[in-house]
Amino acid sequence: MSPPWRIDDEEKPLGLKITKAGLAAIGVADDTAGQEEPAPKPKSGRAKKRASEISKAGAPRAGSKQGQIIALMTRKTGATLEDMVEATGWLPHTTRAALTGLRRKGYGLAKDKKKAGKTVYRIENAAGASSAAEAA
Repeated sequence: MSPPWRIDDEEKPLGLKITKAGLAAIGVADDTAGQEEPAPKPKSGRAKKRASEISKAGAPRAGSKQGQIIALMTRKTGATLEDMVEATGWLPHTTRAALTGLRRKGYGLAKDKKKAGKTVYRIENAAGASSAAEAA
């Protein structure tokens, strides 16, 4: 019979650590003062960027498909989903996902309806538009 700290009769020991409450429960003094491991830092969530924080580093490469989408949306007339699909060759759901990615990067996107019922997308903030115009 293998010892209880062995798993599946492997030769690798399993490390166990007893808490202060466990030591107190079995009546053993805690002689490990100062040997506590620091608690791991909590993982921070994705921080949202403000328009002023969008920099060239966050801007897409010149000539990239994302850059093309931004260039279309910075036009005075904006861009419809069909315009962006035609320019990039992406499927509509991929293009909408790219718009979501731009929102997460801090670009202020606005959408309006045309008289014909089509949705027009525009970039609202000047900081995102100016850095995108330089990149495209």
